[in-house]
Amino acid sequence: MAAVDLNALFAPSNPLNVIKKAFEQEHTRFVKAMKKKNTAKNSEDGNSKWATRLFNLWNGYEKRLPSQYMNEKLVSTGEILVKLQEYGLALHQCFDRYILWIERQTGKSTDVLFKEQYFQAEESNETKQTELTIRAFLGRVICAYRLVVSQDSRLESINTQNYTISLLETLRKTMTVSVTNEKLSWLTYNGTIYVYTIARSLMSVGLSSKVLEYLLWVANAMESAVALLAVKYLTWRVTLYAAVCQCYYDCKAGVCTTGTE
Repeated sequence: MAAVDLNALFAPSNPLNVIKKAFEQEHTRFVKAMKKKNTAKNSEDGNSKWATRLFNLWNGYEKRLPSQYMNEKLVSTGEILVKLQEYGLALHQCFDRYILWIERQTGKSTDVLFKEQYFQAEESNETKQTELTIRAFLGRVICAYRLVVSQDSRLESINTQNYTISLLETLRKTMTVSVTNEKLSWLTYNGTIYVYTIARSLMSVGLSSKVLEYLLWVANAMESAVALLAVKYLTWRVTLYAAVCQCYYDCKAGVCTTGTE
């Protein structure tokens, strides 16, 4: 997974630059079409054709352009689709595809790679790979959450509740990588937002005891990153601690007595 100098690779004199330009033109047309679809809110315009279009776009160029470049496009496109609330497309055609690429390259599941601290390298090129991987996992989790909530908005099903709690565990595992690298503190911050969002929904259905440990963990994660100790993040840190306090209150663990008469 050695880094490639993309600027040199896509120099005007390099024939590969022509392929890159063709890809970017198709990619731009796709993004514009998705934004237009999102604005129109055309309920009859199903996602299947958009999934096919995006699938064909990746397949048409992934073997003709450097994987480093294509991976960046995969993740960034997924993030664009998340903003457009196209969670299914983002999950299956972008984030899952990137994670599958990682697993094929290493021959190991990402769970194993996280346990082996595979994404902990400090070299700039490998830090970039770590960043992409964390972004993909964060995107994957928030898409999965939005999709499950679209089917069970009140989290009434036990299966939905258990699945949502498992997403919190995935977030914690992912953020364990970012908190060890100060350059990735912005991803730690994004992760705390996702944990809080999911935890609050579970708290609303009486599962404060299940999410307490995750809220405590992200509150500590905020405190462990020097960049996140800045004053501009103070309000957010207070919000996290307020949620922790609410959990303790919900669990009736807010008052201590000495037991004396």
